[in-house]
Amino acid sequence: MSNHVHVLYQPFKRTSYECYKSKINFFLTSSSLPTKIVHPTNKKILKTACGAEFSVFIDENNLLYSFGRPEHGQLGHNTDGQYFITSNKLAFDCEVLPRHVAVFVEKTKDGFTHIMDDVKIVDVACGNNHTVPK
Repeated sequence: MSNHVHVLYQPFKRTSYECYKSKINFFLTSSSLPTKIVHPTNKKILKTACGAEFSVFIDENNLLYSFGRPEHGQLGHNTDGQYFITSNKLAFDCEVLPRHVAVFVEKTKDGFTHIMDDVKIVDVACGNNHTVPK
């Protein structure tokens, strides 16, 4: 049985809410009561998705934002958020507020990578520990 429950929902077009209950409390609230998700610049949130311990959304400018636990790099900020508390104990620096995913990298068939310019996200889906933007 899972140790956490994570739900995102949009009852109104301009409003998104999150409910989260876990052993780790890193979101805007540790309560299982609904918490309003606020865009950093008050833009309209078009679509939301969530994984096991993180959330993502697309805003009216088709930009992707993410927040939560970055343990497997699923937030798209080029970090897994790990740091040492002691010489043998790791912790995670969680994103508690939505942060824009600024860089997208494409891997070509021949194995080369390049940074994609002017990316507009139209859809997003999440698994437990991954994010798939479209």
